[in-house]
Amino acid sequence: MMNRKRITLNIVFSVIQTAIIGITYFFLYRYMLQYLGEKEMGVWAIVLSVSSVANIANMGIGTSVVRLTAKFTVANDKVSINKLIHTALVFLGMTFLGIAIVLYLVSPYWLGVVIQQDFYQTAIMLIPYSLAGLWINAISGVLLSCLDGFQKNFIRSILYVVSCLLLLLLSFYFVPKYGILGIAFAQLAQAFFLFLSALITLKLVFREMKIFPLRWDKVIFKNIFSIGMKEQVISLCQLCFECPLSKSFFVEFGFNSFMGCIACGDTDTSQSFVDWKFSDRFSCQRLVFDYCL
Repeated sequence: MMNRKRITLNIVFSVIQTAIIGITYFFLYRYMLQYLGEKEMGVWAIVLSVSSVANIANMGIGTSVVRLTAKFTVANDKVSINKLIHTALVFLGMTFLGIAIVLYLVSPYWLGVVIQQDFYQTAIMLIPYSLAGLWINAISGVLLSCLDGFQKNFIRSILYVVSCLLLLLLSFYFVPKYGILGIAFAQLAQAFFLFLSALITLKLVFREMKIFPLRWDKVIFKNIFSIGMKEQVISLCQLCFECPLSKSFFVEFGFNSFMGCIACGDTDTSQSFVDWKFSDRFSCQRLVFDYCL
């Protein structure tokens, strides 16, 4: 049985998270547009869209981890929870790492086609930081999904809010010193903070958690894959919207500055929606359907 007070707490914190993150991104992008300009913002948007291709490897793992964590918690199967964490970490870590390496090797050729020559070197410098942050966030996603499975959605919301505020403060510090690279530094620091805080918090919630040695479980992976493929349809649709082809189209025809403005509204809106959707998915799926995404 789910505790009604905990459900209410999760929902309230989810709404607060959505509001604070939306406002934070508004001030962040306003600052970036004023300090960097639309053209450099457009370069940043293209680099992010190239990195987002790696999200195809997610396979809906987060949703699977939430559901299976809840299932094993009800059964008081702590051994299976550890196996679930290990299997998800190994799969996502290795898959994202492989795709990140491929993107790192291919991106110079792609950016050479779609980015203006004046901004090419800047875009190349951003790629490693963007891919590194994406990989760390993928690992963090497994840990945060476990918190959802333990009905600790409000903790996840708090971590996201703090990390987002940290991103804003670090951007104010790094951008005047390093320009557009300052945003990359701030995002990488945000990713590290989210990973460490998620790891520590999950250890406090699930004290039986053992990170090492990592153990792969074939049966649990099949369950993860089966559930995750349903979610992957949604991920592919989102990827099409964020596709580098669509964003490169604007840049190719001289709308580099326009692309920067699109990135502001796109990221602010989608980030707030996705954070609300995923942070509260466990509570909603039990209240409305057993599993519905």
